[in-house]
Amino acid sequence: MSDAPPEKDNLVDAFHQLGESLAGTIRAAWDNPERKKVQAEIEEGLSDMTATLKSEAEKLQQSPAGQQLKTDIDEFSERVRSGETTEQLRQELLKVLQIASTELEKASNHLRRKGTEETDQTPADKEQ
Repeated sequence: MSDAPPEKDNLVDAFHQLGESLAGTIRAAWDNPERKKVQAEIEEGLSDMTATLKSEAEKLQQSPAGQQLKTDIDEFSERVRSGETTEQLRQELLKVLQIASTELEKASNHLRRKGTEETDQTPADKEQ
């Protein structure tokens, strides 16, 4: 006789059967003609969308607005390469950090003063 209780064997068998059933269901769903039809529709739709976007991008490239956008992007790229934009960003960041530091210092001083005032008061003063 086996040392394992019969219930354990039944449980293992049940899980094995469940796995087999699940795998069979997945295979059947994958091989289903409806799934293949939906897949073909999705592929056709994506292909059509790609062609449309490509066509619109080409039209935009040729349009005055597209030409202006390209010029703007080129100018911005040049400013980044020249360091102009980087230096502006650096200066603005420095200002923000200085303001934050000043405000934190003010808050710290306020809290220190408030703490000093509270420790200077006698218990009778605090009750009032």
